[in-house]
Amino acid sequence: MSVLRPLLAVAALVAAPHARASGKVFFGSGAALFRGDTDGTDVRSIAGAIGAPLTGLAVDAATRQVYLSAVGAGIFQVSLEGGAVTGVVPGRGGDFLAVDVVHDRLCFVDGAGLTCGDSLGDNLRLLEPANANTIVGQVAVDTATGEVYWAVVQQVGPATRCEIRFPLGTTLSQTCNGTGRPQLAIDAVARRLVARFDADLVAVDLDGSDFVDLPDPAYVSHALSIDPLEGRVFLDNDGLGLHSIRADGTGDTRLLDAIIDGSTAVFQPALLGCTVVDDGVTATLRCSDGTTAIIDDGSDGAPGIDGDDGAPGIDGDDGAPGIDGVDGVDGAPGVDGDDGAAGADGGCASTPALAPWAVLALLWRRRRQGSSDPDRRRYRGPRSRP
Repeated sequence: MSVLRPLLAVAALVAAPHARASGKVFFGSGAALFRGDTDGTDVRSIAGAIGAPLTGLAVDAATRQVYLSAVGAGIFQVSLEGGAVTGVVPGRGGDFLAVDVVHDRLCFVDGAGLTCGDSLGDNLRLLEPANANTIVGQVAVDTATGEVYWAVVQQVGPATRCEIRFPLGTTLSQTCNGTGRPQLAIDAVARRLVARFDADLVAVDLDGSDFVDLPDPAYVSHALSIDPLEGRVFLDNDGLGLHSIRADGTGDTRLLDAIIDGSTAVFQPALLGCTVVDDGVTATLRCSDGTTAIIDDGSDGAPGIDGDDGAPGIDGDDGAPGIDGVDGVDGAPGVDGDDGAAGADGGCASTPALAPWAVLALLWRRRRQGSSDPDRRRYRGPRSRP
């Protein structure tokens, strides 16, 4: 699935890029909660000790709350700006945590396995028990649908299987050498997830299609998080530093040296007040100021955004007209029709000045061009669990 990064408040973001609010990344060090910009600057402590190291973190943008999980101490919450910490689920909570207040969902992974309930910590139900043959890893909630995804390493006879659990009881599974806790994070905007099983970093669409092996970082990590606007993945360097990489696994950047005890979490102010609504056919970004943007109108659709072979529209791969018709030397202008022609980078006729949303669309398309590598492995869809 080819996707456009959504463009909320796009005119302001493009016309005045230096005025755009920086994304924030959160991490626990010791029993304190820290917040910094996603470029690794302006790092500060915003919440004090709660009696145990913070291992699981999640941000709920709708309520502007950070949820904290500490082994043996419980699950807590605190404002994005810091301040008093309040309890949510006493005595529970472990390595991983996911929350979506809009869909009334709270999930966590502890010694018992994966447990989910409502956002107040009530009606808890064990979804996947941990045992001698099953290591339950990181959990994530798709904020567009409220559906839960998680990663598992499972011993099946002599074989070790690395698995991603999808909603409706389906699983993506492959043989691996996984021994540590697997990691997983969702990009609800790009409709994609990234998972790591020891030395294997992979990405896949939320419907289980377009499975890709990514270049693996040369260090151990304990958890992943994703900036939903920039599409960058954040991970720790064996708890001794914070790194970020691009969605295609390249561009590894060490952001800061810090003791990171567990998960990280990202908040993107530019997406505040916006949610992704996915009805199974069309994914739409809807914002409280009335702004809407179609993120995906379905592969091979036309016209529209992200109709892979559709035309006209943004990101109609073989469609025309479009801006950035890379190979379209002789065609006519249009938005991102790979074989249509001229537009920006079409090498032919000039085009009128681009609207701000079109500029961001163009930048997003270029960032995604690496995904067209013909050598990548594809997976056509999740298979049913036995």
